[in-house]
Amino acid sequence: MSLAATTLALASCLVSEPALTPETPAAERIRAEPARPHPVVVLVALDGVRWQEVFLGVDPALSRRFRLPANEVVSAEELMPNLHRIIDDEGAALGAPGAGAPMVASGPNFVSLPGYLELFRGRRHSPCTKNDCLPTEDLTLVDEVAQRAGGWATEVSVIASWAGISKAAARHPERLVVSTGRHGGPTRHFLRYDTTAARLLDAGARSSAYPGHGDYRPDRYTSAIALRYLETQTPRFLFVGLGDSDAYAHHGLYRDYLTGLRNADATIGEIDRVLSELRARGYPATLLVTADHGRGKRFAGHGAVAPESARVWLVASGSGITARREVAAPKLRRLADVAPTIRSLMRLPPAEPAVDQGEVLSELFGQR
Repeated sequence: MSLAATTLALASCLVSEPALTPETPAAERIRAEPARPHPVVVLVALDGVRWQEVFLGVDPALSRRFRLPANEVVSAEELMPNLHRIIDDEGAALGAPGAGAPMVASGPNFVSLPGYLELFRGRRHSPCTKNDCLPTEDLTLVDEVAQRAGGWATEVSVIASWAGISKAAARHPERLVVSTGRHGGPTRHFLRYDTTAARLLDAGARSSAYPGHGDYRPDRYTSAIALRYLETQTPRFLFVGLGDSDAYAHHGLYRDYLTGLRNADATIGEIDRVLSELRARGYPATLLVTADHGRGKRFAGHGAVAPESARVWLVASGSGITARREVAAPKLRRLADVAPTIRSLMRLPPAEPAVDQGEVLSELFGQR
């Protein structure tokens, strides 16, 4: 069974058990469904995924270099069918080649933690330029959504394969549900809201870190945990961080990088399905998919030595997104623009003004 099929099999077998009731002790409880549907935003980040595969498909030059058979050199639509169905039928994409100005991580070092800080803070500049910085001391978009969640911290969740994302997501991670890596997250115990969810969390904790290292949790576990949470708990905001493709790329394994993309696409398809069901129940539900950085010309690396790895991309669909297909950005767009865009979607007030503050991606909205 393929990695994608394994992930979907895990997720599909998890929907039959009900969530715990309001009588469950508070430390173990997830809130019941609200009387009035609230906005739901899911932000998915595919760590280190290049725009080339997203929009152009398997790279012919890399396929020759890594000796892929001809039948594996496929179009972007074949490589990531769910993402392209979303773009073509119900959503929009920024950062496609030839479609307006590009979208970038601001850098100057195009590695993960600075990229995620830009994404969550909504600001272009950060004192952090590497992956071993201290946790953020700034309030982020996630902090504000948690603060406005009416006392239910479990309405906001960050679930990611790479443990380092917890340093960027929120100044107060204890006020939301955080599970990053196999063991990380001060509130990961909140994901033990039923037997199935607890079993998934434990399976991820017991897994090998490969293709990552340290406390990395492979994407198949992260995907299953996040899908279970989304289907049963209907959070206001859910961040899903998938990292297998970046990890395989660092090993110099292009075929496995592509497998990671296919698996991520399967997860995106499942998330889109759940959000479509939520919209049918009256929830304004929106999906955004992006990357924290790109890759260098030699594929395996990225960072300040590879300025081309600044280039990223974004796909958005669902409630509030009226643009369709590949959208021409009117000017250079940045990861810092994602947070103010989500604020707009969730009807939150703008962040405190700052000289490096991101802007709303108004081209996604058209006439609102």
